[in-house]
Amino acid sequence: MNQIISPNATNLRLMLIAPFLLAALLGLALILTSLMAFGAADEFGYPSWAPVVGGLIYALPVSAGAVFFGLGVMRRTARPFRLQWLRLLGGVVCLAGVIALTASYALLVSDPSSYRGEFDPVTQKYEPLFDIKAFLWLTVLMATTFPNGGLAVAIKVLYLDAIKPAGLAAPAGSDPIGELMRRDSTPAG
Repeated sequence: MNQIISPNATNLRLMLIAPFLLAALLGLALILTSLMAFGAADEFGYPSWAPVVGGLIYALPVSAGAVFFGLGVMRRTARPFRLQWLRLLGGVVCLAGVIALTASYALLVSDPSSYRGEFDPVTQKYEPLFDIKAFLWLTVLMATTFPNGGLAVAIKVLYLDAIKPAGLAAPAGSDPIGELMRRDSTPAG
């Protein structure tokens, strides 16, 4: 499992880069669907621009992060490398969360029912799910938590750092502590 992987292993390199390409494409899809969502929540009292701004607040960091991390994977796999498979799996789980959330946001941003709250029997209308301030703060919170904040750090630490250069197996240079221990463990004689 600790084998050196050649940069000529194009299938593996593509598999390592593919989730970031998917996240970038979904980010682009969210940008486009957000632009088409102008006025999607008007009937619930939101300003016409709210769905557009909410989608862009989330989509732009996702797209930028996906491109940034994808380039990082390309750089790390351009030379012989080793993979820490279990660590990589943890990064894949985090990345799958970002991909799933981005895909669902892209599908729902222009759907008016996404902004619908409870039915008010007095006014015979649906209330908005959140007021505009709460909607924008929730969007900012999602954008800082998922693509930019905690999951970005987790993807960096788990996914990107699981791709190690195939350097020396032992540290270069002298090992004075090891030499002392070896000298002390040899029988006197």
